[in-house]
Amino acid sequence: MMDLLRDPLWQFIGAILAFLALPTAYWIYLLQRPRKEIAYGVLTTRRLLSLANELRGRVEVIFDGNPVDDVHLLIVGIKNSGNVPILASEFLYPPTIRASNGSTFISAELSKFSPSNLNPSLVLNADRLELMPLLLNPGDHISIQLLTTGQNPSALPDFRIVGTSSIELLVKNRPFSDLESWGAVIRWFLLLGLIMYVGIYMETSIKKIIFVSAPFIIMLAVLYRWARSRIGTEASRYIDDI
Repeated sequence: MMDLLRDPLWQFIGAILAFLALPTAYWIYLLQRPRKEIAYGVLTTRRLLSLANELRGRVEVIFDGNPVDDVHLLIVGIKNSGNVPILASEFLYPPTIRASNGSTFISAELSKFSPSNLNPSLVLNADRLELMPLLLNPGDHISIQLLTTGQNPSALPDFRIVGTSSIELLVKNRPFSDLESWGAVIRWFLLLGLIMYVGIYMETSIKKIIFVSAPFIIMLAVLYRWARSRIGTEASRYIDDI
């Protein structure tokens, strides 16, 4: 046992683990702090209709009685990504999504919301969409389908909430969320484990350290990325149901 502890390889790995202890403790401390936060993101953008220039003067597409061209579907999401509630009274004005880049909103519908009794209410204008202020508990989220006109549509958030001054980015695709990703991770871990196994039997200490510690650090980095996507502040900025 003492010979194992004197091995430079295991001393190096022990130093790495000791070095990680401090940031891990700080990360846990951050998780426990009250955090008021709202996240917003354009989750999907899809072009539904675009007329070629030579057809624009000959073909007219009507939507609700108005001619349209360059129609896009945007799915946007809003989520309480903090760990404290956001009260309806804490919105200084209705949360607003503004059309930009010369785009215009022509339709808005709720796609999904959670919990089922959230009951959000929308008010649509050509240049903006307003969401009536409502209570958002931690994890509550809303996704909205927007039909827009314009070649490069954009939908920008305009929220003003007591106790927070920033809007975080809401992301749709959580890392390692499908079997294909996990299959790739398992294959790489098996390869790295084989390299580590070979490294243990290297004759010189420097080769042992390189062949064992390098795959070990890569594995730790992957596990750290997975943990961040499941636990903590970053984990709350994903939306899986749109």
